[in-house]
Amino acid sequence: MPDASRNTTPNDLTEAATTITRVRAELADARLDLANLAAAALATLMAHCDGEPDPLCYLRDELSAQGYDINRGRA
Repeated sequence: MPDASRNTTPNDLTEAATTITRVRAELADARLDLANLAAAALATLMAHCDGEPDPLCYLRDELSAQGYDINRGRA
């Protein structure tokens, strides 16, 4: 006898595929944000080593680009 809990409909599959697509896009965005923050951190460290007057500007700019208000956190 078939198990009713295993029955899937095309709508279920479409919904699952849509969710997977959305989550993959969100993950890609998060990975890009992380990579950009890592690059900004490295630029900050190198700017400090080079004696730049405001090495934190790289980090502040990237945080701002990602929607953070450096005075309050996520905007």
